[in-house]
Amino acid sequence: MNQVAEQQTEFEDETVAEAIESAKPETEQEDDGFEIEVVDDTPEQDKGKPRRAENAEPQVPSDDEVEKYSDGVQKRIKQLKFEFHEERRLKEEAARLQDEALKYAEHIKQENDNLRKTLAEGEGVLVNQAKGRVSAEIDKAKIAYKTA
Repeated sequence: MNQVAEQQTEFEDETVAEAIESAKPETEQEDDGFEIEVVDDTPEQDKGKPRRAENAEPQVPSDDEVEKYSDGVQKRIKQLKFEFHEERRLKEEAARLQDEALKYAEHIKQENDNLRKTLAEGEGVLVNQAKGRVSAEIDKAKIAYKTA
């Protein structure tokens, strides 16, 4: 119990925003025009409470142990197991959606960069063609001037 109090004190000393600020790399990257805002969506009643370790599995009783309990308790345990697994599935789905959104954004950025590059090359070709036509017209004009 004392360990839990120590962990809770550690969490209270450093807020989420401070933790994010301290985790930022020292070198600033090029600004892409995007602003990222991190919002702590932890419910008020859960703020400051210690969390279970990320890799630690919850203590779920075995089926043999559950059989020893009354029907009401068994029903409640099954309900809690279902809710736990449903929450896990939702978190996994959210992580997959986030990964897909990131891949999509990277794909769109790459496509945008390719289009910008193609546009710049196309503009360069048009400028060169225009310069060629103008120089040809100037040469024609000089020849016409010399013959006249």
